[in-house]
Amino acid sequence: MPFQDFRDFLGALRKQGELIDIDRPVAPHLEVAKALRQSAAIGGPACLFRNNGTHFPLVAGVYNSRAKALIALEATEETVFERILAGLARRIAPVMVKDAPAHENVITGGAIDLSALPVPKYSPDDGGPYITAGIVVSQDPKTGIPDIGHYRFEIIDKQTMSFNPLPMHRLGKHIARARAMGHTSFRAALVLVRRGWRRVRDRPSRDDGGLPRSHRQRDAFAYHPERARSRHW
Repeated sequence: MPFQDFRDFLGALRKQGELIDIDRPVAPHLEVAKALRQSAAIGGPACLFRNNGTHFPLVAGVYNSRAKALIALEATEETVFERILAGLARRIAPVMVKDAPAHENVITGGAIDLSALPVPKYSPDDGGPYITAGIVVSQDPKTGIPDIGHYRFEIIDKQTMSFNPLPMHRLGKHIARARAMGHTSFRAALVLVRRGWRRVRDRPSRDDGGLPRSHRQRDAFAYHPERARSRHW
């Protein structure tokens, strides 16, 4: 049965012993990283930190082994190659909606507080806590063609993040093009996968083995600079 959302996938990991729930206090500052390092060193399970000093649970290490990837793809070592090829050949078109669970809680202006999120600091040498799985949705300012990229974000303060879109990356090219066009700001959305939202009930079926082109079906927290405040160079 295809996974309906991220919660469903976490349930599958837990059922197969690839996810453990940690209820004792574990701080995002270095302690989370220590636990993840120890688990990864022995090919251990993903970790769900329920008591991390914030109002949100923190799950990590969900894709750090081949075993977990096979669970995500609902495949075995013998079937995974054909499973991927079959899914790519039968992609499911995205479903456009006017509203989504990611918009149920919209925080703007001075109410934005990135420190409320359980973002770990992984190393004493890091400049601060890092979002390591930041999915950025941007748009070419000239053609309007959208793009999705994976970037690492450092939390600077309650309302500021820093990241490095290299010039050869599409997001870097979008920003360079916007500058060349005389724009003084560039809007994008950063999507963080987490467990807090309710299920979306109107998903297209994936029983045909296809792979979705859109991650709208996932439970997500979206930070929209255009709904918060403008970012200027």
